[in-house]
Amino acid sequence: MPTTTFTPTTTATPKTEQERWDDLGMEDKIGDYLDFWLEWLCAYTANDDGTNRKAVCDECKDRLKCIIRAISYVESVHGTGTGNHPAEDPMQSGNPDDECWKHLLGTSGSGTAPVRANPKKDVKWKDIPGSLDHPTTPAGGTTNTPGTTPTPGTTPAGPTVPNDVNPDPLPTDGHDNATFTPEISFFWGIIWMLYQMNQLNPDGGNKSTWNLRNCSWKHLIDGAEQYNGGGDPNYKTKIIAALEASGCKDVNTSADDDTPACPNTTPTP
Repeated sequence: MPTTTFTPTTTATPKTEQERWDDLGMEDKIGDYLDFWLEWLCAYTANDDGTNRKAVCDECKDRLKCIIRAISYVESVHGTGTGNHPAEDPMQSGNPDDECWKHLLGTSGSGTAPVRANPKKDVKWKDIPGSLDHPTTPAGGTTNTPGTTPTPGTTPAGPTVPNDVNPDPLPTDGHDNATFTPEISFFWGIIWMLYQMNQLNPDGGNKSTWNLRNCSWKHLIDGAEQYNGGGDPNYKTKIIAALEASGCKDVNTSADDDTPACPNTTPTP
């Protein structure tokens, strides 16, 4: 009987959360997108009663970036797993059948707005893409009043959109479109996250997207749960697991007093 040699089958070690996040290459970009939206919203942190308003400090921003990263993992395992077009849409913000993209196109929620802090006016969801200042905006005309829908041929006012995202026009078919990119996914996913997160407690005013409250982990995690829209009863548990996998330690899910030690910096109106 001939001698046979048994060669064991080797299985590749699954990539870690960190490796998948590194492969996606969005760490620096989400910081730029977050800074843009926080400035656009005139966002700040505050007590539940709206007092003790502070500019959003770096520690709070770091927590928000952890939440964004966790959502990317849960929604698409950083572009490598489940979901529709995960590689193009890690945050799944561009699903044309979901509320985020419908709001931006004006086919749903056209009368609502991610309310910004005074003195800036509301901009309806459907008007946001055309109201943002982008590096490719042709020069000429007059500058619009912040918060208003720009007149055709004029230059919008406000922070400048990072140059790797062109906010207008949006593809009506969302992430089904060949031009859709992870940059588009995160850019619009972040404003939708902030909007959904702050519908839970409108202390600063009706649907106060700009009020991040005390930026406690509890508030941020409860808010992240709303990003899913209620379709997954285990979404919060998955977000917490993703936060732990990413190395965002000391995540307190029960107490509302784990506030970051932000300095007393007056927010920009």
